[in-house]
Amino acid sequence: MELSLERKLLNQTEKELKHKGLPIVKRDVKIGRGGPDLVGYTLDNDGNEEVQVVVEVKEKPEPAAQQQLMKYVQGIKAPYALLVFPDNKYWFEGNTFLPINEPEFESKQLFITKDDLIERTGWEALEGIRGYLPSEQYGKVMAHSLLVRAYLSAQNQIDRWVKIENFQHFKDMLLEASKFYRVDIQHVNYELQSEQLVTFLNKLSVLPPIHSALRWLIMKCFEVNKPIIGQFNAPTHLRELYVGLVKQLDFEKGSVVDLASGYGSIAFDVIEANNILNLVGFEVYHETCIISKIIAIVTGINAFEVNCADSIREQEQLQTNTFSLTLLDPPLAGKYDLPEEIRSNYILAQKRVDLTDLFIEKAVNVTKPGGYIVMLTPESTLFSEKYGNTREFIKEKTIIESIVSLPPHTLKPYTSVKLSVLVLRKKKEENESADEVFLARADSVEDFKDIVKGFSQWKKGGLPNG
Repeated sequence: MELSLERKLLNQTEKELKHKGLPIVKRDVKIGRGGPDLVGYTLDNDGNEEVQVVVEVKEKPEPAAQQQLMKYVQGIKAPYALLVFPDNKYWFEGNTFLPINEPEFESKQLFITKDDLIERTGWEALEGIRGYLPSEQYGKVMAHSLLVRAYLSAQNQIDRWVKIENFQHFKDMLLEASKFYRVDIQHVNYELQSEQLVTFLNKLSVLPPIHSALRWLIMKCFEVNKPIIGQFNAPTHLRELYVGLVKQLDFEKGSVVDLASGYGSIAFDVIEANNILNLVGFEVYHETCIISKIIAIVTGINAFEVNCADSIREQEQLQTNTFSLTLLDPPLAGKYDLPEEIRSNYILAQKRVDLTDLFIEKAVNVTKPGGYIVMLTPESTLFSEKYGNTREFIKEKTIIESIVSLPPHTLKPYTSVKLSVLVLRKKKEENESADEVFLARADSVEDFKDIVKGFSQWKKGGLPNG
């Protein structure tokens, strides 16, 4: 689809303004009942926007264009105004509206750094492609775009960002980025027309190439649609519970594994809160795994080493007695096709194959004696007759330090299954035992902080069961 001359001028002017030191250039800014074509901003030392120029773009001179631009300048109190025609550009001083030479701009920062502004900017960019791209592709296009930005920044070539003009060019750059970071992006099953792509990328140009808030931007894009079972971002309260419990444990910071890491939601929080030096993750769904790798890159979290592999199968990194801390937030539904050749490796798979059993046994096996397992499990594992052998296995191999019963709505809307979080310590000796276990029941997610506090006191020997 051929762009109109005015649209081409608009896109070109937006790029030129950014080259001139205006990191933020917005469209559709309302001033009264109307609004200019573009508004350019610098950023102060605190990352706040400071309006600098309002812009009108016209295919041909119009008698009312200058007067209209003057009203916008007065309405938004911009120090400068710019009128753009195909063959000429005219700059005006904002107070007097007298013609001036092209001004220079200096922004204290090149990118916005406030979490809320980063998220808002990302959503504004997505608004520009609404209707041109299915919403289920929002997360992917956002993650891929941010990966390209991180790559260009790492190469000191961020100026190439505004030179992307069509989708093939974007895909070529994405391929460069994926090779550089060794991220196996197998399919790009979406496409944008040049106009929508350029508009989208221009709006993202103010985002920092590396920033912790980019993680939440990507994840919220994925949450627009109902996820596949087992592929969702763990809610904030559950992540905080994991983090709080882990903080009370004594383990080696460079010896941590997550057997079903998903998008990395729990892993990232545990890494940041506990100064983890290295966390090895495993995620069986390839696309989910790739997104978690991209999130690690664009947030600058180097301690997360995720493998696109099935932790239930034989993996070189998953040897017996390897990790000091094992995290487990497994899929809560679904059957598992366990090959006969590895079935003999699982005690709990001799009578039936159950995914919960397999994850529990794998977690216990890979954890070092004296190491910890923090895991989410359906309460049927603790009370159902079906899981009697599973409970015996847990008691035989580990010391149960804590059972935290969670409220039914913990994972809504994904599931209403009643769940518990277990803290297990792998036995050093076969006859090792413990006199007490910390028991807690949360009636609502607001109870989680008190439960963590109680567990902390219990670990120090100062509190009975909570």
